This record gives sequence, C-alpha cells and structure tokens, in this order.
Amino acid sequence: MTQHTPGPWVIVGHQIEGPTKDQDGFDRVVAYVHLRQPRNGSAEANARLIAAAPEMLAVLRRLVAVDANPAADSLDVTRVADDARALLAKIEGKG
Repeated sequence: MTQHTPGPWVIVGHQIEGPTKDQDGFDRVVAYVHLRQPRNGSAEANARLIAAAPEMLAVLRRLVAVDANPAADSLDVTRVADDARALLAKIEGKG
C-alpha cells in the first residue's frame, strides 16, 4: 500500500503542505482548500480538518494498540484520550 505524505501538515494560504519537498525542491502540496466558499468559516474549518489527518491517524493507531494490549491500564487509555481531546480542540479552532 502506498504511504501518505508524512506529517505534520500545515496550512499555508489555500494549501495544505507536508514537511518534505518534491523532486523539484518545491513544498509538497497535499491538498488545496477552496477559499471561495461561503464566508461562514467552513473553508478554514476544512483546512484544519485536512491538516490534522496525520495526527488523527497517529492517535487512532495508539488507541488500537492500547485496546489490543492486555497489559494496558487506565493511565494508557487516559493519555490517548487526552491527546484525542487536544487534537479535537485544534481541529475545532480552540487549541
């Protein structure tokens, strides 16, 4: 399976960029966000959601790993939940 562009992804204007350069030395554009959407903040919200994708994947992987680990304790679950809450706040523009 092909791997996605590694994170972190950042919002630069109307683009979501990864941390690496392409073969020509330009910033690696992961996605474009159409900023001509209604002026209700949806374009910015979409950009935050897209940019958070690598972090969401990491939190989901950690959650699955904790769930699969019989030795995991409530502190392990709490740490993953705290990271998920922080990520949600970032996506929702509160963090």
